[in-house]
Amino acid sequence: MTEGLKAGWRRVRFGDVVKLNLETSKDPAADGLDRYVGLEHLEPGDLRIRSWGEIADGTTFTNRFRPGQVLFGKRRAYQRKVALADFDGICSGDIYVLESRDPNLLLPELLPFICQTDGFFEHAVATSAGSLSPRTNWTSLAEYKLRLPPLDEQARIIRPLRATDTTVSALRDTIDTLDRTETASLIELMSVNALAGRAPSLENSTSSIRTTPLMPMRNVSDCIVPGRKKPRFASKPHTSDVLPWVTIPDISGTVIGNDTPAARIAIKELASCGARIVPPGTVLIACIRAIGLVAITQVAVSFNQQLHAFQADRRYLRPDYLVYALRAQKRQMLSRAAETLVPYLNKENCESIIIPVPKLHVQDEIANFYDQFEQCRGDLTRRLANTLLVRSILIDDTIAPEVDSG
Repeated sequence: MTEGLKAGWRRVRFGDVVKLNLETSKDPAADGLDRYVGLEHLEPGDLRIRSWGEIADGTTFTNRFRPGQVLFGKRRAYQRKVALADFDGICSGDIYVLESRDPNLLLPELLPFICQTDGFFEHAVATSAGSLSPRTNWTSLAEYKLRLPPLDEQARIIRPLRATDTTVSALRDTIDTLDRTETASLIELMSVNALAGRAPSLENSTSSIRTTPLMPMRNVSDCIVPGRKKPRFASKPHTSDVLPWVTIPDISGTVIGNDTPAARIAIKELASCGARIVPPGTVLIACIRAIGLVAITQVAVSFNQQLHAFQADRRYLRPDYLVYALRAQKRQMLSRAAETLVPYLNKENCESIIIPVPKLHVQDEIANFYDQFEQCRGDLTRRLANTLLVRSILIDDTIAPEVDSG
C-alpha cells in the first residue's frame, strides 16, 4: 500500500528501529542490583512497574534491564503486559527487554506506546506458539510493520500520550491508596484481635462494636459448597435458561452483578455437576489461591469449586455487613487454610471463621460507611477505563500499523 503516507513518514519493520537487549547479570547482588521483575509484577495496561521481588530472597533470573528500557511480556502476549523501567534490575526470561536502536530514528519515549498498539499485540498473539503457554519470538516480533513519523512528529505525538499516561498512573495510585486505606480501616475496626483490646468507632453509635459478641460463621449463616464435577457451559450465554457462573477472577470487586462473570451455565446442567444456585445477597469467598477475596451477589448465580458461599441468617446478620466483616478476616482465613496439606478453606474451616456480630443497626451503619469506599472506587475505576480508552484511541490513531497491500 503506497497511498496515504504523510510527508516525512516511512514504513519500517519493528526490528529495524528496535533492538532486543540481551545484557545479563550472573551475580546481580555484586552488580549492585536488588530488585527483580517477573510477569506477575506487570499489570496489563499499566506502563509503571508497581511491584517487584527482592533479589536477596532468591531468584534464578539473569536478564538485566535499565531505566528507560521497555519490558514486554512475550508469554501469553494477549495479557498485554508492557512496562517502562524506571530502575535497574533483572527480569524473567519470559520478558523481552527492548530499546530504540537509534534515537535519531525512533525516540525512546515513543517505544512503550508502540508496544501498546492493538496492531502490535495482535501481531504478537498471532505469531505466538504453544498451547498451554504460548510465546512469541523475537524473529517474528521484529517483522511487525508500522508507519514511523519523523522525529519532530514523534515528539508531538508523545506529548498527549504522556499526559494520558500520567492521568492513568495517578488514577491507579489513587485506587491503590483507597484500597489500602479501606483495608487498614476494616482490620482496625473489625479484626478479632483488635476487638480483644481497642477498636475505633466510625460514629458514636458504632462504638458498641467494642463490646460486640464474636461468633463463628456457623452460628449466624449457612455455608454452601459447590459440586465437584466440571459443568458444560452454555453455548448461548444470554438466554433466559442460563445463569452467571462465578470463578475467582470474577471477584475483583465487592459486588457480583449479572455482567461480572464471563461464563454462563445452563440451569439444566446444574444437577449433573452438583452445582447450586444461590440467590442475590449471597456472600462468596475464595477458598484457594486468592484466599480472602470476598464479594456479594446482586443476582442469582452458580459457582465453581474454588469458592464457598454464605447465606446470612438475617435475624442476626446483614449480608452487606458480612462482606466487610469477612474482608477484615483475611489473616484468620489464611491461618485456617494453612491447617490443611494444600492451603484450602474447606467447609469446616469456613464455618469456624469468627466475626464480630453487633446489633443490626450498627451493622447497617458500618456497611453504609464502607459502601462509600466502594462507590468512590467504582467512580475512579470508570474514569480509569475511560482514560485508558482515550489513550488507546490516541495511540492507534497516531501510530497506525502498516497494512500489507497483498
